Amino acid sequence: MKYKKILILMLIFSILNILFYIIYLSIIEKNSTYMIIGNSTVWKYKDNKWMESNLNKLKRLSFKEAYVYNGYNQILENAYLNLTKDGLEIYSKNYENIEMNSNVLSVIGPKKVKVGNLEMMDTITEYDEQYINDVLNKYSIDISINNMLTYKNVIDINNDGNEDYLFNISNFYTEGEKDVAFSIIFCVINNNIKIVDKVIVDVNKELSEKAIYLTNIIDYNEDNIYEIIVNKTRYGDIRNDCHAMYKYVNGKYEKIIGC
Repeated sequence: MKYKKILILMLIFSILNILFYIIYLSIIEKNSTYMIIGNSTVWKYKDNKWMESNLNKLKRLSFKEAYVYNGYNQILENAYLNLTKDGLEIYSKNYENIEMNSNVLSVIGPKKVKVGNLEMMDTITEYDEQYINDVLNKYSIDISINNMLTYKNVIDINNDGNEDYLFNISNFYTEGEKDVAFSIIFCVINNNIKIVDKVIVDVNKELSEKAIYLTNIIDYNEDNIYEIIVNKTRYGDIRNDCHAMYKYVNGKYEKIIGC
């Protein structure tokens, strides 16, 4: 009889522990928002702070409704995320699989995220060329604009009513002779150039270094100033991609989270 009572007490204790854990998780996660970029990078936002997380932390959130954006200011679906042994999968409400790429942004939680249009243009004006040459000269890079990849995005990044410009310039993995490999993202705000992020390496390190690409433009704290998310990827090694987010603070861009 005594042994039976002990078993009953142990069972009750185990149940109480499980209930406490569930309640504890619901309390600490109540005001937490998770942001997933692509199918690898996971950030958690709570108490006005960003922190690193990982896909394993999302297991308990599988098939919880999420907002999913495709990088072009469009909501793909109010969708569901599912974590499998092969990584993150996204399904529509009709359980149709949504194709993943590095621009897909998924948000789970109470925090609403405003996503800017990431449509990039490859038409470069004379004024654009001047901005680009100013940046190249800043880092003593001697190269023709025709020998690199150049993309431009037009957006009012600080909500002052004026058009601003985001540029992504790079000669990583391009053909032809070169002394250095570079990948630079910069913004032009009211005709002032602001560097967001850059990678400049000797050409013999081109294949071992990660190039940077503009991935998302978001406003997460409703201050009407867009933050910029950058993808860092190495040639032929997309499994080890990582991301970083930059915020415009005191006249310059600062990294607030990421690699």
